Amino acid sequence: MTDAASVSKKDLRIFACIVAGGFTLEMNEDDPDYPALMLANNMLGGDLKSRLFARIREKDGLSYGVRSGFNASLRSKFAQFAVQAISAPEMVSAKRK
Repeated sequence: MTDAASVSKKDLRIFACIVAGGFTLEMNEDDPDYPALMLANNMLGGDLKSRLFARIREKDGLSYGVRSGFNASLRSKFAQFAVQAISAPEMVSAKRK
């Protein structure tokens, strides 16, 4: 077993890069916009037929997987929306240029 402190930077290899972002908004399940946001999330990144998956993974080949999530409840007055993708590091670097 290798001691993590003894591994040099040149020995490290990055196999995957996770890119994520999100925001919080003031709403809960009682909000009249809640059903529309749930539907929008499902279309955007909720499953393997979503727009994010079709574009970023299938068409552009930039990611191993991509998804979005939307979470609101009756117990909190805040909801969260997030997007996450996992990619090879060279794909992230290529798109930055």
